[in-house]
Amino acid sequence: MMNRKSKAFRTWVAAACFCIAVFPLFHKLGEAPLRAWDESLYAMRAYYMAETGGYLPNFEYFPGITFYRNLKPPLGTWFQALSYKTFGYSEWALRLPSAIFSVLLLAFVFSLASKALRLPWSGAVAGLILVASPGFLRDHVARTGDHDAILLLWMTAGVFFCFFAEQAEDRRMRRLYIALLGLTLFAGFLTKSFFALAFCPAFLLYFLFRRRLLPLLRDPFTWGIAGLLAGGIGLYYLRMESAFPGFWQFESDTVLGRYVKVQDGHQLEWDYYIAEFFSRRFAPWFLVLPMHLYLIIKAKNTAFQAFGLLLWLAFAAHFIMITCSTTKLAWYDAPLYPIAALMAGSALAEWFSRQDRPLNKALIAAITGLALGFTYYRGLQDIALTGPASDDERYQPFMYYLKQERPDLKKYMVYCYEYNGQVGFTGRLLNDHYGDDISVAVYYPEQGFNSDIYIMVCSPEKEERLRAHHEVVMEAEYGGCRMLRTVRDLE
Repeated sequence: MMNRKSKAFRTWVAAACFCIAVFPLFHKLGEAPLRAWDESLYAMRAYYMAETGGYLPNFEYFPGITFYRNLKPPLGTWFQALSYKTFGYSEWALRLPSAIFSVLLLAFVFSLASKALRLPWSGAVAGLILVASPGFLRDHVARTGDHDAILLLWMTAGVFFCFFAEQAEDRRMRRLYIALLGLTLFAGFLTKSFFALAFCPAFLLYFLFRRRLLPLLRDPFTWGIAGLLAGGIGLYYLRMESAFPGFWQFESDTVLGRYVKVQDGHQLEWDYYIAEFFSRRFAPWFLVLPMHLYLIIKAKNTAFQAFGLLLWLAFAAHFIMITCSTTKLAWYDAPLYPIAALMAGSALAEWFSRQDRPLNKALIAAITGLALGFTYYRGLQDIALTGPASDDERYQPFMYYLKQERPDLKKYMVYCYEYNGQVGFTGRLLNDHYGDDISVAVYYPEQGFNSDIYIMVCSPEKEERLRAHHEVVMEAEYGGCRMLRTVRDLE
């Protein structure tokens, strides 16, 4: 009876922890405007797919965007297009798939970590640490319209399937997990190309260190899965090259080439990810990682040792890859955080299980709870900041404001910098579905602007250029943006 009550208590506590972990993923999910660049690009891809059912070949389909090839794989866009079709065109609908995949990732961590480690609280603690980590709960990862959250599910699931495959004594079960690993690798590739394969060196090293690599390689089933994975990737490129000639050349230059040369000026200090991980993105939980390494050496729990080895190999493989990459972007370290959370969560659970005295257990639980509460609250404060992150993100709120407050202004020009995806997406949406006539100018015309036209500006530099050549009157103002009407030329 006591065992049944104890199990029921653990189940209810784990369920409560899961609900707490899920809440930040949906809190104010749709309130921030479209983020510049990647989120806006994904919004345009999903819009095109929802409208036409096809794969967007070039972003020049949207106003203000000149020649710019679409090279990202389509899997995440399918989910976003479905969300658009189901719930309408909104920031909430665009970000909903990322939030759902983040929930699925937490479900994997909560359930499979305890199974892998045979430690009752390891999954719940790891899941709460993950959602309280700034490296996970931030723009471009857990709750935005980018595809990193989708990718993290596939990559983290692959870690679990690799571990279960190595642990399986039954050949049928081992083959099942190898097949699931191959499936997650392919799904990850269809989400963010070869970036999804970053853990593969760690998987091979893990099997080698565990003395399971040769039996794995001797099994024809392993080669069959590897062949299917390679064949699937090859067929994808053949199909894309056939539909969009030159696709592979653009892909190799701009996607694969970023590991050996700087793309679009995206260059950071060599130690950028190290500094961010330890100073902010995994603080204070990085302090637990040395204890995790110590417990791997000292633990009697063989599953804890084996899974810990795999986690460290995966962590190191990805850290080395992104640090050595010539092109660096802030979110390349996203796959580290589920791995690091599993390390920290399992270390705390193992340390807790080793204690014989109730006072020691209570002290560990209290310290962990206080740290989780602080970092969780800090994450909620960050989520509350839903305004534009730059001048480039002020256009969409102003365009929606005009739709509500000045419905008479249906024909105007947006004067902005080039490749503003927020403007491109919103302009196309309002033109197609609300009967507006919105155009975009990214450079000042040689002959100047015509008189008696409406021009939207959100950049002081653009407004100064406009006022230097034209007498204008202000028709509306909101959030740092102005709608100006040209009266006459000053020249």
